[in-house]
Amino acid sequence: SRSVSMAGDRAGCMGQAVDLVMLNTGQQPLRLHGRWMEMVNRGNQMLAGMGIGRKKGKRLIGGAMAEVEKAKQDDDDLSEVVRPNDGKNLLLPHQKFRLIWDMAGLLLILVDAVLLPLSLAWDVGIEPTDNVVGTWINCFSFFLALIFWSTDVLIQFNTGYYHNGRLEMSRRRIAQHYTQTWLLFDILLISLDVATAVYQFGMSESGGASVLRSMRALRVLRAFRLLRLLKMSRLSAVIEEASIAAGRQWLVLVVAIVNTTLTILVCAHVLACFWFWIGRDRFEKREISWIELSQAESVSGPIQYMHALQWILTPPAPLVVAADSGLERAYCIFLQGCTVVVIGSSLSKITGTLTELRTINSEGSRRRREVRQYLHAQKVSMELTSRIMRFVDYKLDRQSSVALDPSLLSPSLRIELHVSQRGHMLKPHPLFDLLNEIHPEVFAAICGAV
Repeated sequence: SRSVSMAGDRAGCMGQAVDLVMLNTGQQPLRLHGRWMEMVNRGNQMLAGMGIGRKKGKRLIGGAMAEVEKAKQDDDDLSEVVRPNDGKNLLLPHQKFRLIWDMAGLLLILVDAVLLPLSLAWDVGIEPTDNVVGTWINCFSFFLALIFWSTDVLIQFNTGYYHNGRLEMSRRRIAQHYTQTWLLFDILLISLDVATAVYQFGMSESGGASVLRSMRALRVLRAFRLLRLLKMSRLSAVIEEASIAAGRQWLVLVVAIVNTTLTILVCAHVLACFWFWIGRDRFEKREISWIELSQAESVSGPIQYMHALQWILTPPAPLVVAADSGLERAYCIFLQGCTVVVIGSSLSKITGTLTELRTINSEGSRRRREVRQYLHAQKVSMELTSRIMRFVDYKLDRQSSVALDPSLLSPSLRIELHVSQRGHMLKPHPLFDLLNEIHPEVFAAICGAV
């Protein structure tokens, strides 16, 4: 593109300028303004301290030009990646507010996953009553979630997104992307929440509302809110990316373990509440259910929940189910398959993650052990051994246990990664700092050539 061609020309001019400033043989040096001479002298002293001399400076510029030319051939949008088009009044997907908002959404989904199955199984409404605390909690969480997810639709229309590693900040593309992904899903659930609120609070007991309540339509509408659990994967991925940005491999694995554990607990909780609802429905119809056979019909709610949860985690053998209860037996068969698929795969994932974490720790322990054995064989003093081992721990903490495969990244993304890794080391040089402000594309290519 034109911007990349201009970047190449600028890099060439910079190469000639470096030759003149560094007093290469065969060329008459330029006489610069006093302020520029002071900046160059300070920069040369810094480069000398970093071990970069004249020849290496020329190789740096040559490598920068080659990197720019390669990016020009392979990726025509280098300038957009290095300095993305900042939309007005748009949010970045990785900024702090957006991360806090996503974590709040994940927390609300978990609250819904806990409260909603309980309220449906034990028939606790969302209309607050004076003698039932649970109704006030349900009412507060319901309207908080309704306000939050309604606002989330507006925020989604004003938040950029990544497409194949490129940040998109165009309102038209943002709207098109959101329309093709989560918009219909979000609007559907918000509409169901609004319908629930209207039927629960906005209609009288006569007419349509009484018919709806007799048909348990409100319970069905509220049950659809559990579909928001499908968004946990997207929000969990955001939190996992934030833990990766923290730079700690063990933190990424811990987040993965916590995420999998929460998945198991939420699945077990939902299944337990639905199992109690099946037994309660048969009990209200004066049919024999597992609740009556377990003698749990007269105990308190928490004890009944523990009975239902025990059925999910450790089902009794033989099954304590009435002979004519086809629905309970079908649900027990479903539980067996669900336990194998969901809980079994989740436990396998936790085991694999723990093994990976153990492998990372064992590699560091092996290298520490080799250094300790070498120092012992060389009869090094205790004071020096202590200093060396502390420095080894420091180096191992700073070193990455994995290597990056460059073929997985496009040339433009590799250059952007180089800017993130090496830009802070070059910016103290006044010439590079000025170059970063005026021509960031050339500065990015230089970072890739260092």
